Amino acid sequence: MYFIHRALKNIYQGLDLVNIHLFHDASNLIAVNSSPSIYSANRKKALRYVINRWDQISDNPSNPIPFFLFGDFNFRLDTLTLVQVWMDIVSNNTQLLKYDKEITSFHDVIREEDITFPPSYPYIEDSNQPKQYMNTRCPAWCDRILMSHTAHDLINRVSWTCIFSAMWS
Repeated sequence: MYFIHRALKNIYQGLDLVNIHLFHDASNLIAVNSSPSIYSANRKKALRYVINRWDQISDNPSNPIPFFLFGDFNFRLDTLTLVQVWMDIVSNNTQLLKYDKEITSFHDVIREEDITFPPSYPYIEDSNQPKQYMNTRCPAWCDRILMSHTAHDLINRVSWTCIFSAMWS
């Protein structure tokens, strides 16, 4: 990671990496009572707090340092709405993306790459059933990599081949 950070620092005057772990849904019975759930509201407040603190510690607000947020955001699908339409979509995981709403509150400051894979949570811990979800929680994309708009611009502008070649030579 040091080499990547140094290479990016030379290209873009810095880069911040932030690992985050937000609150999980302690009870599906409570989560299904409202949309968004109370847990979603708590995660939203916590993530907004982290993003706002990042803005406050920035040396130059007119030229912010790109940052990546990664880790377990515990974002869940909109459980109330999902339960109401579950039988129609259970056979097609890609249709679940329209219920992945928690991140939309932050599109003004962060983004992520397109999700092109089925929900990664919560699989049964049985090697004989590698694609079977648990019955106790709603499928979701909890572990994610989010980035500031400037970080997204950076990764789409930089020649990664040159950076990795320089690191290994």
